[in-house]
Amino acid sequence: MIAEATLHSLFIYGLIPLVFLLAVLSSLRTYGRNATIRTFLTMAVAGLLMEGLTMRLFASHTYNGIFPVPIGDVPLVIVLGWVVIIFISHEIVQAMQIPRSTVGFLMMGALAVNIDLMLDPLAEAVGLWHWNIANSFYGVPLGNFLGWFLIVFLFNHLSASRAVKRVFPNVIMRSLFLAIMPVLLILPVGVAWLHLDVENVIGPVNAKAVVGLLSCGTFIAGVWYAHARQQCADVDVTLPCILFLLIHLAFLAGAAAAAEHDLMAWSVLYIAAATPYLTPLVQRGQAGPVSSAT
Repeated sequence: MIAEATLHSLFIYGLIPLVFLLAVLSSLRTYGRNATIRTFLTMAVAGLLMEGLTMRLFASHTYNGIFPVPIGDVPLVIVLGWVVIIFISHEIVQAMQIPRSTVGFLMMGALAVNIDLMLDPLAEAVGLWHWNIANSFYGVPLGNFLGWFLIVFLFNHLSASRAVKRVFPNVIMRSLFLAIMPVLLILPVGVAWLHLDVENVIGPVNAKAVVGLLSCGTFIAGVWYAHARQQCADVDVTLPCILFLLIHLAFLAGAAAAAEHDLMAWSVLYIAAATPYLTPLVQRGQAGPVSSAT
């Protein structure tokens, strides 16, 4: 069994910095320097606000003191993780030619939940952070997954909104709006969720079914939808797909090393969750080379 200290170091100094670097390279190649800097900063601020406010207002979770470079209560590496998940969720759905519509934004939210439903339980198990509120999914509260779904859905929905672009023609002001507004819209939902004690109403058995259906089920349905359209990506999706596959494999290995949960259940969960990411690569291979978007 790998020592917890080793798992901590692999996560903090290995996995997250690596996938963040790959995400930056992917964005630079597809969107250019200015758009990458602007978008990544916006996503970072949104993630920082979401983490900081939920920790302060709800005392939801605490981080292990081993994390370097804290920004207030939030470690920098966690902010980088937010950027990676939001960005790659968008990129893979776009690469599958899902329209930038409500359906596409819902799939982006489901994809973000898909990766976090593996990241969070393992991180809790090996002591990277600890949830202080009622939880039903391997030590992680359902409200966490709801928050991920909502912020990724709202961020992408508002980013594509023509109304937002009309109200905020200035790029800097629009970026500030996009970083702040999704968080402000989600906070009342969090208050209601805790007040109504939804976590205990659903219960731990139903929680696993709900999370699996809304994350893996929703995204796999979208995969079949994209396949039925018989359309291929107009951007190079290799790096985005590699990012998610890398994260899934890393956490599968971590789960085996930690030996905290039933490995058979974890393996099925990982395979179901990782399978959709192969679809853009398969589509790309069938259609031949694709050109990078400008």
